Amino acid sequence: MRRLELRAGKMSTVDFFDLNSAGSDSHLQFMNWTSVNNGTFDYAADTRGYTYGFLAEFYDDKLAARFGEMLMPTVANGIVLDWDLARARGENYELEYHSTFLPKRSTLVRGLAFENHANMGRYREAIDGYLSGKDSVPDITPYRKQGRVKYGFGLNGEQELTHLWRAFFRLGWNDGHAESFAYTEVDRTAEFGSDFRGSLWHRPLDKVGAAVPTVFPATTAAISNSEAKDSSSATAACATAWKRFSKLTTPPTSGAASPWRSTISTSPTPATTATAALPPSSASACASKTRSPSTSSAEAAANSPCNGAMVGVRIKGE
Repeated sequence: MRRLELRAGKMSTVDFFDLNSAGSDSHLQFMNWTSVNNGTFDYAADTRGYTYGFLAEFYDDKLAARFGEMLMPTVANGIVLDWDLARARGENYELEYHSTFLPKRSTLVRGLAFENHANMGRYREAIDGYLSGKDSVPDITPYRKQGRVKYGFGLNGEQELTHLWRAFFRLGWNDGHAESFAYTEVDRTAEFGSDFRGSLWHRPLDKVGAAVPTVFPATTAAISNSEAKDSSSATAACATAWKRFSKLTTPPTSGAASPWRSTISTSPTPATTATAALPPSSASACASKTRSPSTSSAEAAANSPCNGAMVGVRIKGE
């Protein structure tokens, strides 16, 4: 049966976009940010994860399509939303397809696209400002400009394997040049996982699941061939910048003054949590707004994607 649903008001963008029945609920499933959502989906939200917006959804037999126009915060991870849609907004598109790839087993695939307009900085400009000596530490805030765009794409699928066992995956990409604004600093992600219902031990509401996400921190802006004439030179320049920056972020010895506390913002943003957990794999990490003082210089020097495995157990009584 065909139907059209319209909604307007206060909502969470990810209550409608990038849903996955096996990996979207941090209360009852996985808790890692790149397992409950697509890590590259910098969806419109305030500090608490909500926004105001308009949502339209159309459902047909095997297809569903949705569009959402959402308010962006006035600053990255800010609590105040910008109500001027002409200069700031988050546009979200999703196409959903239901089928039976395996006989009598449900298959579901969702394709996602988003485009954010906001007062964003660019990582490349922040890095250049530090390397040129203009800025004493890398800082993206002076390079913010109203109307900049960040966009990305995602793919999300679920496959029922038996009546008790299902598998799921997510893939994601965003352009990486503009500042991460509302979610977390991930430019590329791939996630695979599955869960199993507890009917075998006579508790059908129990679930056991595992997920393995791979994420790549912001990389594109710093070493993109389209923004640097010589990518190897850009990479070398960034390595020098990060070496200098790591001296500011490495914990001081006992009794020594901490340059980190006096020069680096310590506001509790989602980007802070993610950056502390991710090894900086390129120059754009140099322009991150915050960095945990507990991250060692050895960890900072790591040049690899961040991989993780999670196992979740849900026990629910009757």
